[in-house]
Amino acid sequence: MIEGKNISKDFVSRKIFLLLAIAVILILLGIHFWIKSSSDISVKDAEKQIEENLRAAGVSEYEKIDLQAYEKQAGVDLSKYVSYRFFYTSDDLKIEAFLSAPIDLLGKKKSPCLIYNHGGNRSYGALKNVETTYYAYQFHTICVASNYRGCGKSEGTDAFGGDDVHDVIHLLDLCEKLNSVDTKNINMFGVSRGGMMTYETLREDRRIHKAVVVAGVADCTMNYEEREDMRSLLTELIGGTPEQLPEEYSRRSAVARPDP
Repeated sequence: MIEGKNISKDFVSRKIFLLLAIAVILILLGIHFWIKSSSDISVKDAEKQIEENLRAAGVSEYEKIDLQAYEKQAGVDLSKYVSYRFFYTSDDLKIEAFLSAPIDLLGKKKSPCLIYNHGGNRSYGALKNVETTYYAYQFHTICVASNYRGCGKSEGTDAFGGDDVHDVIHLLDLCEKLNSVDTKNINMFGVSRGGMMTYETLREDRRIHKAVVVAGVADCTMNYEEREDMRSLLTELIGGTPEQLPEEYSRRSAVARPDP
């Protein structure tokens, strides 16, 4: 009788363990499919969402970028990424821009967004088709960037930190209209001249959550004085020398107008 009771208890214990294991598996499967249904969408659906968002933001000219060539060159899998080239309006000028994103950040949830400000001037340093994809892949984020006026295919004249800062601010406006972007987590990254654009944007607009600047131009007058190779270019783009236009060089210098 004692042996029979032990067998019965062992049977019941195994049955309870089996039921608990099944319950855990069902819970895990439910969580998996809930996450998948709430965040994971197909590439086709991601493209549809981006195109609808762009149209809703007033963008009528856009094209999907084929990432296969870049995928082979970089040796990475970009099958779950989407990238677009488009044009938006800034001060009545048509500005060329790019958007890239991992598709798992699209869909129903809100995700951080990175605005990348490139360096260079006019055609030198202008964005091609891959920069936003690079940063979207490296940082796993939605990434947008523009060729400021006079750069790449954008209309207008390069003002090297003048009214072209409006192009960055208007791109920020557009980002806020994208359904998948967390408007409280829009960040900015600027390199060289793009650092100057970042400094100026931060001074004019408080919507940026975080910003990183690499080798940014913080003192345009000092840049003119120390870079003989840049003097003729700065004189042309800004419209004169620091002696002739001190207010314009100050406008482009973060050190000249720090936050109070």
